[in-house]
Amino acid sequence: MRFALFFSLFFYGFGAHAAESIDKLETLDKEIMSCFLANAKEMKCAETVLGPKILPGNQQLLSVSKQMDEIVVKWLGADKIYGVHPIRTAKAGEIFQKRTLLLEDSSGGLMVLNYSVLKRLGKWYVLSFNVNSNSDAIKAVFDAAN
Repeated sequence: MRFALFFSLFFYGFGAHAAESIDKLETLDKEIMSCFLANAKEMKCAETVLGPKILPGNQQLLSVSKQMDEIVVKWLGADKIYGVHPIRTAKAGEIFQKRTLLLEDSSGGLMVLNYSVLKRLGKWYVLSFNVNSNSDAIKAVFDAAN
C-alpha cells in the first residue's frame, strides 16, 4: 500500500480473489455518485461499491478501499457531500478507461476521485482508484479541461 501527499492514495497489486464484473460502466458511475451523495461517512462507498468489482488478482485493493473511505470521512470532518461531478473519461481502445469525478463537500471543498477499469475476457473490473484533495491535483483536473 502506498500513501502519497496528504489525501492521496493509490495501490496496484497482484494475487487472487473472486470478483464480480461490472455490467455497465455507466451504472457503476451512478452507484458511486448515489453512494457518496446518500451518506459517504456511513456507506463506505469505496469498500461497498468498488471493492466487490476489483480485478481478480488484486485483492490487496480491498484493504485500500477501506483506507480510502477513512480518508474521505476525515476530509469531510463535520461536512457532508454536497455534489459529485463527473469530469472526464479517458479511454485506451476498448480495454481501459480512467474516470475522474470531483467530490464537493458542504463547505465548498473539493476532492478528486479517480478510478480506472480494465476489460478482461470481455468483462469490466476495477483496476485502481485514488482520492486527492491536494490543490495541485484539483488544479490539474481543471487544467486538463482546457
